Amino acid sequence: MKVVTLQRTAISTNGYCNRDDNNKGDGDDAIIFEEEDELRLIFLGCEVSPPYGPCEHTAELFLDLIAAAASNCLRPNHQRRIVLDVFNVSPSQPNLDDDDDDEHILEIKFPTEKDLNSADGVILPGSFSSANDEKKPWIVMLKDWIQTVLVAREIPTFGVCFGHQLYAHSFNNKQFGGGHGGSAVTCPAGPQAGRRTTQLTIVGRAIDNNDVPELFQKPTITTLDLFYTHGDMVESLPSRGVNLGGNDKVPIHAAVYFSTPLADTEDILDVMLARDKDEDDTQTNGINSSNPRVIAVTFQAHPEFASLLSSSSPKKGEKEMIIFSSKGNITYRNILQLMKDNGDISQQDYQNAEKDSIIDYDRIREQSVGTMISAGRLLNWFSSSSTTAL
Repeated sequence: MKVVTLQRTAISTNGYCNRDDNNKGDGDDAIIFEEEDELRLIFLGCEVSPPYGPCEHTAELFLDLIAAAASNCLRPNHQRRIVLDVFNVSPSQPNLDDDDDDEHILEIKFPTEKDLNSADGVILPGSFSSANDEKKPWIVMLKDWIQTVLVAREIPTFGVCFGHQLYAHSFNNKQFGGGHGGSAVTCPAGPQAGRRTTQLTIVGRAIDNNDVPELFQKPTITTLDLFYTHGDMVESLPSRGVNLGGNDKVPIHAAVYFSTPLADTEDILDVMLARDKDEDDTQTNGINSSNPRVIAVTFQAHPEFASLLSSSSPKKGEKEMIIFSSKGNITYRNILQLMKDNGDISQQDYQNAEKDSIIDYDRIREQSVGTMISAGRLLNWFSSSSTTAL
């Protein structure tokens, strides 16, 4: 069911406007910004329990991330409203047994046809649940919905952690034929937490260099460092999914999905280059692309943990306090604490990860926002022609 609608305004500067559009300050009228088309997204909350939940809290972190990315994709003196329609698609009460889960499943309402028609895409965030848990009716329902709605209608989707896993695992759904290669499993190397380095594939390098055609031949970014907290992983991708990178413990850290299966890496690059040409043709001649289209981009990492959204107001210049008090960093550190308390990670791993959360925050935030920019461009949420440098 729909919980709340959140919104923020992205402004074409190095930062963005973190305010309620209905409460302008005295200085807001000093500069007149030209309004660009609203970006409206559906956020499917999959966790009600803190510290990752409730879903309104998680949605705020994503809104902050998307607004930061959007601010780098606007023309000078332009602004754009970012709107998230937040739905809770998991049981409203945590820690239910299977029988209780069945009773509460009736309260779950997915977005309506009207909601979908007014949205530019969907966000599938993280959860403390496992994507391959067939005993939880809400997970089975969501997995079916991904196939019957998101994939079938080619709705642009951004998935993170649980969302990354469930999107892949939905292609292994017996109800829709199964055997398509997508699957999520428990990490053989054990739970992962902290900063992790992703070695990008040739496709991943091209995409994370902001999908500029000339960079396909000489990509400069070869790795990504982002925040991770997870116990499951994507083991395999379906035929229409392409691996963007991983490491020795988790080979598939990110993936891009197309509307139809693709053959090999060389063909994928050709498709991506053709996509830009088709977009130009569509704009000039009204031609619809017949090439495979990107329908989803998913990450095992949590770029939303790099959110600087804060409920407090540290003094200007207190950089470490700004990071330490940000909702994204607090959420990340609280999940690390929970994983340590549950015995998922060692005391040493916890201390190293917590230290990284401050020391490497600037670099990880920059790469998190850059990752969102790349994903947003592929999903046609952001323009690729008006981006300012990060």
